Parts: sequence; C-alpha cells; structure tokens
Amino acid sequence: MWDNTAFQDPISLNIVDGEDTTSTDKLFKAAGVNQNGRVFVFDLGARVPAQRLRFYPRQEGEAANGRPYSADFIRKFEVQFSDGLSYVAGQPVFQLLREEPINPNSVITLDFVPQFIRFLRLRVGSLNPFEIAEFQVFGDGFVPRAFYETRVIDLGNRSNYGRIFWAQQELHHQAGELASSDGSVTSVTVRMKTGLDDTPLVYYRLAVNPDTRAVSVEVVSEDEYSGLQGAEQGRIEEDTEFWSPWSLPLASGQQISLPSPRPFFQLQLLLESRSVQHTVRLDSLVIERSLPPASVVEGEISLADQPDPPRGVATVDGGAQVLFAYDVRAQVERGQTGFDVLRIDTPSRAVFRELLMGEQLVHVDPDSVAVSDTDLQVFFTRNKVDTSHAVPLRVLFEGAVVIFNTIFSGRVWDTQSGQSDQPVLEGDANFAVSTNTLRVALTRESVGDILRKVELNAGEQAVFTPNGDGANDQLHLDYTITQLTEPRRVEIGIFDLSGRQVRRLVDEKRIGGIYREVWDGADEGGARVPPGVYVVLIRVDSGIGSFAQTRSIGVAY
Repeated sequence: MWDNTAFQDPISLNIVDGEDTTSTDKLFKAAGVNQNGRVFVFDLGARVPAQRLRFYPRQEGEAANGRPYSADFIRKFEVQFSDGLSYVAGQPVFQLLREEPINPNSVITLDFVPQFIRFLRLRVGSLNPFEIAEFQVFGDGFVPRAFYETRVIDLGNRSNYGRIFWAQQELHHQAGELASSDGSVTSVTVRMKTGLDDTPLVYYRLAVNPDTRAVSVEVVSEDEYSGLQGAEQGRIEEDTEFWSPWSLPLASGQQISLPSPRPFFQLQLLLESRSVQHTVRLDSLVIERSLPPASVVEGEISLADQPDPPRGVATVDGGAQVLFAYDVRAQVERGQTGFDVLRIDTPSRAVFRELLMGEQLVHVDPDSVAVSDTDLQVFFTRNKVDTSHAVPLRVLFEGAVVIFNTIFSGRVWDTQSGQSDQPVLEGDANFAVSTNTLRVALTRESVGDILRKVELNAGEQAVFTPNGDGANDQLHLDYTITQLTEPRRVEIGIFDLSGRQVRRLVDEKRIGGIYREVWDGADEGGARVPPGVYVVLIRVDSGIGSFAQTRSIGVAY
C-alpha cells in the first residue's frame, strides 16, 4: 500500500493492520491543508476474487477538542480497480469502480459484481480533514491461478514415455454448493521434463582464494548449498546436461516427445479460471511408460551428397526437393527387444528412396514403407536391430524444408512387443557424417523469401480448357510458403485483365508448407469464365510485410 503524501510515514500502514482502533490519526488533519487529491494505492499481492470494499475512520473515541473520530470520514471520493493483467509503461491500467460526489456515511461500504482484482486506487475528492482506520476488501470465490510442481519422480529404471492422459472437471460455485460445468472458462496446462539423475538443478559454491582473492565456483549438492553462508552461495541454474528443458504445454492423449529412456521426470501443473465462481479439478493423471527397446538410439541427418557441410548443419533452399540421408545407431543390451520400425517426422510428404544397414551400409529391402504428409515409416522386421544384429542403418529419402531449423525427429519401436516407442536422440550415428544433429537449416537466400516455387500446370504460363471433357480441365497451382511458424493470412485470387476478381480460391491463415490449389475455370457463381487471359495473384501477409507473386493463365474452349 502506498499514497501520494509528500513524505512517508509508517502510521499510514495502520490502514491495513486489522485493528479498527488505530488509524492514520493526524496525518491528513493538518489545519489549513487541502486534502483534495490524496491518492491511496493498494496492491493485494495477487489477483483475488473481490465483491465488497469497506473503509472508515475510528468509530469510537474523540479528539482533544471533543470532535468524534467517526466524524472525520471522506465526504467525496473515487475508487478505481485494476485486474492486474493490463499495464501501460509498467503501470496498471485502472477502471472506475465507484464515484461518490456526496458521501454522508462514516462507514463506507461498496458492493460490486464479483471479479478478480489486483490493485485498488482511492482518490479523495473533498477538502476536509479525514482519517482512515481500516481499508478492507472482501471476496468469495476461487483464485484465478494455481501452480504445482512435483518433486522429482523416480521410476526405478530407465523407461520410455508413451502418451499422457488426464481427467479434469470444471466446477461452478452456486447456492453454496459445487456443481459440474461445461469447461468453457477453466483450463489445465501440463508440462513435463525428463532426466538422467535426481537433481534437475545445479548449485554452485563461491570460493575465494585467500592469496589472490580470485573467485572460483564449484558444483555442490542441494544440502551442501543450504548449509553455505550467504556469501558462499553462488547461482542456481537448470541442469541442461542431464535434464531436458520443460516441454511445451501437453494435450491429454498426446505422445510425450521428450528424451528417453530416462528414469526421472517432473511435472508442472497450471490450473486457471477466468471466473471467480468457477474452478477446475484434476481428477487423475496417467503417463504410459515401458522398458526401452534399446539403451540409446542416436541419429543425425545430412544431405546425401554432403556429409560434412561447412557449418555442421545441412542447409537447403526453402521448398527445394533434395535427397536426405537419415542415419541411426543404437545400443541394445541383454533383455531389450530391439526395434524393427523407424519413423521419421517430415515437414511435407517425403519420397522413400533406399534403406541401407550394417557397418558398411549395404542395400536392404524393407518389409514395407508407409508415407504420409507428416512422416515416413520404414519397416525392417526381417532385419530387426537387436542384441545379435545391433547395426547402424541409413534411410535415404527426398523431401523439402520450409521452416528455418526444422527438426526431423524420429522414433523407433518393436512391432511384436507392444511397448512404447523410443525417440531418436541427436548424436554421432555415422562417423563419416559430421552434423550430429536432426536439424536442417535454410540458405541465406531463402530467409528473406517467404513465397517460393510458384508454378502452374506448365511453368510460368499455362493454358487449360475447362470444357468438361476430362482433359486439361483444371489449373493446378503449386507454391511454397517458408519460415511461417504461426498462421498468417494467405490470399489467392483469379482476376481478369480489367482487374476484376472473378474467383477467390483462398482466404485463410496458414503456416509454412507446400500447397496445391485447383481452379476449375468457374467464377464465384459457379459459371464458366469467358475464354481469355487471367491473372493469378498470391499474397502472403507474414506479419512483417506482404509478399506477393502473379502468374498468367489462359482459358480456352
């Protein structure tokens, strides 16, 4: 709590001491002093539910001149509030809660709609002297936010993590009871991290050389750190060597894509509500886990014809179809099943070219291959990687990259065991390849070019004949959007030579990717457009600028 008096006096803290027999006393009663404009700001410390405000002078006792303390109340005032979410230049944004131009009451009580409040500001508008004994805020409801971080959980052995599930229930406080609600105003956010040891934080001790006065640091345990003197306690930081970073928010039913197999993990739970009358309860949380098919599975990606790129990372033109080499090497120990499937996550549809296995990497016929718009799966059951056949493997495939620093994550599993799959970790899977990463970068030329590879049926100019005979009836428009990780507006329109738009093909938000649009030669009403030359306009709003390209297309019958 603070006010705008020209000096600070601890007596003003009596406003919030819970004692109605103490007050600001004479602080705002000086003779001849205009009290109009006094401002008191109260920080509740957090966003809390509130619905009533009360402030008043002492209600018992009198001054030396016989004037009752209760008569020294504020005659005119304005109260503003802030929800603690909106700030300008670091200051909370206030809204008017109540304005009283004439107040006849010694005890001032303001009732209002229940809401979350962080800051309150009382502005005095009267000239007369006053005092405040207590400033009270009352609320009934649920806090807007609850955060919980588990201790380190030890599974006892290295495990692969499958999917995570949880059940949550939104509850509504009504007529003194809790009832189930539709879940529209509450949320649960879950994050996770995995580790190789039971210490996700690193503690440092500061040591001073008595001769040189040089300061050095050494790693100590948490218990040792707690016993150090303040001057000896160094920084505390996240262990990035043996622990993963916190994951992005997970969704119930989602595959856990964190480094494994690992025996330790932690969870962060954030429960939030946008209503003082609603809360959310977490009823259960389940994590699938299983013994790993291998102790370690490492992988790296490179261009097939460039195993040793200049900067140690495969670099390609955005949207260009290139031949990648994906190398995997595993350590399989006794009792582990091994694996017979490799799945590679791809940013666009890939084309499988070859599977090679062995220290000398010889051609092997896969049992089957499955390709989708998001991944490539290679099955090699007849050449399963296990304790008796723990050989490296390489998958050659064609694909394109549209986002800078795209990660080609991978997973392996055993189709016969039913155990969870295991992620491919970045590492030196092929001693002849120097990337040691699953990351692919874009060339410098690609970085400033959002819209690329715009092609029609037959190159930059095309003619098609949408007369319904099944031959050349459609225009195919292929294009690539690079670098956009957040959805941005994409517009594609067909215009005649007068500049009139005859058809809107696309008007929606999209992320980076390789796209194809089809035009059947019809206008917005579904009628065939007249023969002639038309212009295709593609425009992408990247958020930092607009990128557009045009192509000409001929329509004939």
